[in-house]
Amino acid sequence: MTDKILREHGRIDILIQNAGVVQGKNILETDDDLIEKTFLVNTISNFWLTKSFLPKMIEKNEGHIVTISSVAAFTATSKLSDYSASKFASFGYNEALRIELSDQNFDIKTTVICPYYMSTGMFSGVKPKFSFLLDFLKPEDVCKKIINSIEKNKEVVITPFICKFTFLIRLFPPFVGDWFHRFMGINHSMDDFVGRKK
Repeated sequence: MTDKILREHGRIDILIQNAGVVQGKNILETDDDLIEKTFLVNTISNFWLTKSFLPKMIEKNEGHIVTISSVAAFTATSKLSDYSASKFASFGYNEALRIELSDQNFDIKTTVICPYYMSTGMFSGVKPKFSFLLDFLKPEDVCKKIINSIEKNKEVVITPFICKFTFLIRLFPPFVGDWFHRFMGINHSMDDFVGRKK
């Protein structure tokens, strides 16, 4: 597909890496092949797509690469071990890519988007404890934030705003984050997960 795009259009200006899958099972219940699938879709695909489209961006010394990670990249919970780990990896991938491009003096921007649960059906069955405070995001609202982040060359976008505090909590000892998880009900948010029906 990337060969076809490059053959027909020559290059792309903006690459948005948005593929994602979630299994929603405890570690011991998750099949090995599904763990691999999660990483292939959520993480490894970022490398393949970047390697396909970045050379043409480098030729013109312009472009923007957007990686859709997740709040789960820095606030993992039960039944999201493979998903969280893959999003941790995609977050780290974006950070390394940003530094690498900057160190080589390329004017190619990167942005990593870390949204909370979105109402796409992917996390169907998930129930936030305090939905009045932290409810499912609308995909169109996240899309607007992505466009805004590209226009303003933002490097990291965590949405909604309250989730920035979960990122900061990582600066404290782990028991603080664990308490916060339990208080907010994050550790049980996946209990009734059913996911998107095929």
